[in-house]
Amino acid sequence: MDYTDRLEASLLKAIVDDRGERGADKLAMMLLEADTNITWLVGLRYNCAQAILWRRRVIFTAPVSLDQFKSQRRLNPEGKEFYTREELLEWIPTQKWSWLHPRYQWILQDSKQLWND
Repeated sequence: MDYTDRLEASLLKAIVDDRGERGADKLAMMLLEADTNITWLVGLRYNCAQAILWRRRVIFTAPVSLDQFKSQRRLNPEGKEFYTREELLEWIPTQKWSWLHPRYQWILQDSKQLWND
């Protein structure tokens, strides 16, 4: 199993475990398609109901829904703006994650927060 397959499998498992809904495979694919060179998928919060994305200094949220994901992306209600990658990396451990992209998991290694708790 290559990296892409493992990434999709871990995301799909988190969605199914938290939401147990049909269409989880489509949701996982939509989320991974949103993870580009310009917009990075950071992770999912609130029982996989909210996606966190980072693009050019700004955190965005999107409801995780087959009907709404692409059309409802918006600025984080917290108004977070991160001018550097380091600021983003400092913010990540302060959040409760349902799923965190593997590119950021190393940040939580020293944290008491559990992944998928």
